[in-house]
Amino acid sequence: MSTLNKEIYEALLEAGVTKASASLAAESVEHSDLDKRLAIVETKLDTITKMMWIVVAGIIALVLKAYFVV
Repeated sequence: MSTLNKEIYEALLEAGVTKASASLAAESVEHSDLDKRLAIVETKLDTITKMMWIVVAGIIALVLKAYFVV
């Protein structure tokens, strides 16, 4: 468990929650945090992918212009 999860786990134990429930709660906090981070990374990756295709289209346009002058 990370430091934050240890803190949550210990706080739940001090509040009188059973060890099993405290452990599950600490793990669920970790998973929700990872889900949020993963969503942010996926969004950034989609944006980067779109920008890459714009660059590729520009390169193709320049190559076509160089070899097939109209």
